[in-house]
Amino acid sequence: MTKPYFMLHGCGENGDQTIRLELGPRGEFSSKELGIARGQVVVAADAALEPTVLKGSKLLVDLDQAEFTVDDVYVFDRGPGVPFDIAEVKRLEDGSFLYVSDIEKPEHLADLSGRHVLGRVVDCFISIPMMREDEPLIS
Repeated sequence: MTKPYFMLHGCGENGDQTIRLELGPRGEFSSKELGIARGQVVVAADAALEPTVLKGSKLLVDLDQAEFTVDDVYVFDRGPGVPFDIAEVKRLEDGSFLYVSDIEKPEHLADLSGRHVLGRVVDCFISIPMMREDEPLIS
């Protein structure tokens, strides 16, 4: 039986890269091209971060980057039955953080304690077509 996967075309800075996402258990994926051993696709359910993250975008989240390391967009797990929080996080000069999960309501936080980082967003797509091993690649 063939392992299911997604093929993403038009990726990378020049739009000339194709990325394969191997699907795994519990909705996880891996990608050699992105260097992700464990990832998860998270859908942006609202427009709170537009234009940075568009409503309905599929976010490729690296689950092995589950702590803040660089200024970027992260997904935070708020607990069972509660939607994920997607936020752009920036460390400020004084060591505190600018936490923006809603463009209209940015938060200034002394630290990120009490917030569980699911992972860092490494890429974002509007649509992800499903393909199987026996289908031809169509750009």
